[in-house]
Amino acid sequence: MEEFILLILAMLSADEGLGLQQQQHRQRHGRGQQIMRLRMVNDDAAVVGLHLQFLYFVHLFAFNLMRLHNEQEQRPRIRRFGHVFRSDAWWTIDVENVTNRRWIENVRMSRPSFNLLCDRLNDSIMRKENKFGRNLTSRKCVAMTLYRLATCCDLRTIANLFGVARSTVCVVVHQVCQAIVQVLRNDYIVWPQGQRLEETINGFRQKHGFPQCAGAIDGSHIPIIAPNKYPSDYYNRKGWHSIVLQAVADHKLRFTDVYVGWPGKVHDARILRNSTLFERGNEGELFPRWTENIHDVQVPVMLLGDPAYPLLKWLMKGFPVTENIAREHTLFNYRLSKAKMVVERSFGMLKGRWRILMKRNDSALRHVSQMVVACCILHNFCIDEGEIYNQEWDVADEHYQQPHVEDAIIGQL
Repeated sequence: MEEFILLILAMLSADEGLGLQQQQHRQRHGRGQQIMRLRMVNDDAAVVGLHLQFLYFVHLFAFNLMRLHNEQEQRPRIRRFGHVFRSDAWWTIDVENVTNRRWIENVRMSRPSFNLLCDRLNDSIMRKENKFGRNLTSRKCVAMTLYRLATCCDLRTIANLFGVARSTVCVVVHQVCQAIVQVLRNDYIVWPQGQRLEETINGFRQKHGFPQCAGAIDGSHIPIIAPNKYPSDYYNRKGWHSIVLQAVADHKLRFTDVYVGWPGKVHDARILRNSTLFERGNEGELFPRWTENIHDVQVPVMLLGDPAYPLLKWLMKGFPVTENIAREHTLFNYRLSKAKMVVERSFGMLKGRWRILMKRNDSALRHVSQMVVACCILHNFCIDEGEIYNQEWDVADEHYQQPHVEDAIIGQL
């Protein structure tokens, strides 16, 4: 505005200077032109009069324009936001007032456990009232996150159900998962020690007939979208992109150690060697030096693994299966495989309750690992709170068959 006014004033000054130059040029002519000048007096007077009137109106216009500009600068600015009405009737009416069975189907836990989880996370995820006066409570944030993890619905569907924007769902899910990891991890993913270790060893002995066992270790692939950087590293032997979850489970199907994030192409043994679990085991910090005499052999406390893992003092695996395998070795492999099934059952319950781990996760790779750890924590939380696992949640892998890269390329042709 100010630049426009200054431009007008500059143009007026230029016009006045041009008129002055013309008058000086006329004065330099001789007396021979005095008669012609007398004849032009009347015409010049008329032109000057029109020019003065024009200057007067232009100065008046510029003055009023400047005054209007100053008044607008002094007024407070009012920002107008476009408001889109969104209804959360599904959450506030349909879900809050449903039966316990339907409630558990939506959030995978009972109301008392859900309320306890909200209380534990309330201080970490409390959100302030937004500009539209709508308060996004911590209870609603936890519900959105559990629904996302349990149903693997897309963000748009969840946004429509809870009456929020799609970007809000994305931010809330990541914030709640981060709060779960920071607040609850040390309380629910606990390495067995002392009395808890004794209970774990006795549990494996009584349920599976395997002595001196403190847990079973295995890996599971978590489907992801192929990342932009080094996508071939995440292409696993099954034909799709993934990251690996390495976990140890006890006799109650609880996870006692989780390690997630390595690309799906990496072998299980390499992942183990790069984990803190391997370092602690080699330094003798994993278990106390408890031994049991079995057939004149002092057997230490150990973990059980499949043939993909190395044979270590604290990690036991079965005998190689050959044509001439001894009967005693076959019986040993059967007992070990039976006890090791706890970690596979834990993976099955984990993915059955939190279906987002079975479907290809559309979140950014930097957030997937945190979501996986949060699901493992919630898995242990449900077991400790006595939540019953519904066998109907077990879904065959065929229902969540991951697309192979070759099939995806053919589909684009």
